[in-house]
Amino acid sequence: MTVIWGLGLHEIHYSKFKSSYMFNRAYHLRRTKMIVYQLAMILCVCSESVGTAAFSDYLDQQSEVQGQHPGVKIHNNGFIGAASYNIFVGIAVAFIFGAAFFFDLFWPERHECKHVRVSWKISAVVVTVMMLSSALALTVCHLINFGGVRY
Repeated sequence: MTVIWGLGLHEIHYSKFKSSYMFNRAYHLRRTKMIVYQLAMILCVCSESVGTAAFSDYLDQQSEVQGQHPGVKIHNNGFIGAASYNIFVGIAVAFIFGAAFFFDLFWPERHECKHVRVSWKISAVVVTVMMLSSALALTVCHLINFGGVRY
């Protein structure tokens, strides 16, 4: 069978997506890891989806109002920037935690060197801090009310 980076591709099966396999206690902290991975990905996808919808609505509103009234300027660039950053961070979180999810699901017995384990931890901390900063940026945009209409 095919082996890439020491990981056998023959170990990839649909049956590993069953909850009886995913949440078993055969491996150390397996249940906790799977819950954290899935929770991180689900919450970030929800945040990213809401951010994308709001981002699209704000852009449509800005172009529609400025198209109908050329002298009017809508200032919502702060929110648009924060929503764009939120989308970027959501993709980064899905990439890091999604990769960890699939590696732990398909190859739970793999052996990683110390540098790889440290890089997983650093990546998780970095994307967590990025998501926190994204949430704070969106909150500040709403609290300060960056949006406004000027004639």
